[in-house]
Amino acid sequence: MWLWKGIIGSVVASFVNVMVIRTQKKQNYVFSRSCCPECNHVLSFVEMIPLAGFIIRKGKCHYCGCHISFRYPLVEMIGIILGILSNTVWEFVMFMDLLAIALYDHDTMEIRDSYLLVLLICGLPVMDFRYLNDHMLGSVIVSLPMLMIALSVKGFGLGDVKLMAAAGFILGRERCILGFVVRCLRGSVISLYRLASHEAQLKDQIPFGPYLVLGIMIGYAYGFRLIDFYELLCS
Repeated sequence: MWLWKGIIGSVVASFVNVMVIRTQKKQNYVFSRSCCPECNHVLSFVEMIPLAGFIIRKGKCHYCGCHISFRYPLVEMIGIILGILSNTVWEFVMFMDLLAIALYDHDTMEIRDSYLLVLLICGLPVMDFRYLNDHMLGSVIVSLPMLMIALSVKGFGLGDVKLMAAAGFILGRERCILGFVVRCLRGSVISLYRLASHEAQLKDQIPFGPYLVLGIMIGYAYGFRLIDFYELLCS
């Protein structure tokens, strides 16, 4: 079963990647055929197979020789992981939507409201409404301080605030805090590395969405186990 989940995950993640790229260019991503971004040669079925197509082409277009971005196989590998982690269709769609949020924010520094709406719709069936108060608290416990920071010193974008509000409502209070902590740790390490390697400067804006998405996914998939482990260490 996990093999098929991984295969489906890679295929859907590949489509999500194309959807995000073509949405930015205002191109049709449903009916138009995939092609080389340089020479516009239409790709064959074999060339579009996730991971295998990249390996077969040796990371290059067979027709013009341009290098294919490593983003494509990387996203497909992430899709395999997300497919295996998903236990229900709702979880699978939610993970793929979070992947779209991360990719779009990485490219544009924006988070689309339509993606957030899909996140909420897919999150409702996986919530435990016996703890509705905890979910409601989760929607504001991180997003409200983020909103204050966004309005005062512009440390976050409003899209980041809305993402944490939606995710916090799905995760609940404890997992929302855990996910944000993971985001802070991960984001700090990556940001420091980029500064040290001169890939970015202090004045540069860095998209927070991908780090928030990583924290949300970890909080959702492993939150309770990580919290129990932390409490065990502190006891």
